[in-house]
Amino acid sequence: MNQENVDVLSELLNKSAIAVRNRDVLELRRLSDYAIQYSGMHQEEDVVSLAVIIFALSKNIERQVDERSSKRYDQVSELMERAQWYLSKEDYERYKQKMRDILAQIDQLDDHLASHVVEVIRQARIKKGSKLFEQGISLRRAAELLGISTWELMSYVGHTQIIDQTTPATIRAKDRLRTAMNIFGVRDGKRNSI
Repeated sequence: MNQENVDVLSELLNKSAIAVRNRDVLELRRLSDYAIQYSGMHQEEDVVSLAVIIFALSKNIERQVDERSSKRYDQVSELMERAQWYLSKEDYERYKQKMRDILAQIDQLDDHLASHVVEVIRQARIKKGSKLFEQGISLRRAAELLGISTWELMSYVGHTQIIDQTTPATIRAKDRLRTAMNIFGVRDGKRNSI
């Protein structure tokens, strides 16, 4: 696991453990959005897993905080702290085990865990599609590449600043034609011999 991903995971685990302990749904949503955005850009499996966990926790805490679930949230918070500790010690096997333990705790709380996984992956694809569009790939093609609908991607891009950004100066048609002619060895309308 590369150091950048370890740092991101560590920070997400730390902040998520605090947010779970405080039952702070808004902070969990913010962290989930960040994790989804990061995982959409870097395709890092561990960050995707953590994004799912944070998203599921935000949904659960929003829906139910009773005595039984409250104890589980405290256990999840402790497991997150232990997972972060193992991560800092580069003990990736124990880190992954703690992450499985967290998922098991969430599974006990939530019958909709599978749908949260699907939702997080869908959101990551949409964010990745917006980045492709930002790099100059057409909206339709970006949606096709990522297996999402053009409408989903248009809706997301419409709520961002991507379209409002100033486009770089374009190359004049005359200059593009000159470049193409040079590439194909054409001078004054005649092809040069090789």
